[in-house]
Amino acid sequence: MPKAIFSVYDKTAVEFAGKVLQSQGFDIYATPGTLRYLNNYQIQAFPVEDYCLNPQGFNDYFSSLSFNTLVGVLTDHSRQVKDFLIDKIDVVVYNFVPTWKIISNVHDFDIKNVDLGGPTIVRAAAINYKNTIPIISPSQYPILKDLYSISLETRIALARNAFDYCSWYDQQLSQFLESSYLSSSILGDVIEKEKREQ
Repeated sequence: MPKAIFSVYDKTAVEFAGKVLQSQGFDIYATPGTLRYLNNYQIQAFPVEDYCLNPQGFNDYFSSLSFNTLVGVLTDHSRQVKDFLIDKIDVVVYNFVPTWKIISNVHDFDIKNVDLGGPTIVRAAAINYKNTIPIISPSQYPILKDLYSISLETRIALARNAFDYCSWYDQQLSQFLESSYLSSSILGDVIEKEKREQ
């Protein structure tokens, strides 16, 4: 049975994606907020912890990131994965926590407010674009209706979009740090001095 992982901060139309995959026989795993949202639309989904099997206490920090998840996303349907008793993940549906919108103080910039698992898993899916489909925007959800006829060109385009999204996210985090702290600090002065001397 094919499998997907959902973890979205922006839940716009994610119920559409869930219903489309459910109609195609997917097992859907989701992080807590996304799980509640999907269940409210009568979409059967399971806690992502059931797939990840992280040690108790770690789920608060990276609920969907684990050895199991990365193997499931990065592999094909090989015997090796079956030997590990890890199911292949065919689709990941993600968007990231906009840290710069939910905190205003650089001292709140930490693992609780910065998306760690999302970018890691999306990058992994993009790397393995031949076997795993990364979906990072509601505008891409209709692609899921024709999942089994997606061309190689479309898979490559989705991978490129995923890499661009991860890069953009990192840039937003960097800019937040710069505007919130570094530009007015001693370290910021050092950085500016180094730029002038280059």
